[in-house]
Amino acid sequence: MRAALALLDEPDGPVLVGYAEDIYSDQDIDLTHASSAPLAGLSTDVEFEVTTLRAYYEQWVATHAGRTTVRVTRVDQRCFRGLVRLLETFVEGQPVDVPEWNRDVPLPQFLRWATDDLKASYVEARMQQKADASFQELNRWLWSETRCRICFELYGIECVRKRSETGRDCVWQCSLSENLRVI
Repeated sequence: MRAALALLDEPDGPVLVGYAEDIYSDQDIDLTHASSAPLAGLSTDVEFEVTTLRAYYEQWVATHAGRTTVRVTRVDQRCFRGLVRLLETFVEGQPVDVPEWNRDVPLPQFLRWATDDLKASYVEARMQQKADASFQELNRWLWSETRCRICFELYGIECVRKRSETGRDCVWQCSLSENLRVI
């Protein structure tokens, strides 16, 4: 992941680089499943966490010439509290009506993009905090130590519930433990 993100430091793009087929062959990749991480002791104040990590995310962007993997939703990171409210509203089964939702994009796709943007901002902030953290450490931190992973887990559970009610298997209706656990 670091090798791919290091491409953001290149002065011009697009950049094509070949990588070894298995760059983790010398490491034991023990990915933590969100569903296996304990909920006890974690506050659900995800909005506060997003705000707390903002300074590290902004430092990451500044040190990488403004390049980031965030903004699939086109929502500025300073408005990510709204993305959290969007996910919470969806999970609670309430009608989704938040200004961050781009109405040109179907809600199911936008929800998926919101989780992608939140994950990316968390990981980039953490890489700014812990520059020497391994992929496994970043993954373990995201899925075991953050409050946002509770939001992801509840989103995944709600998607599975909606799929069981409708009988449709849409792209956005996925099991968190299978499809959202990898950064």
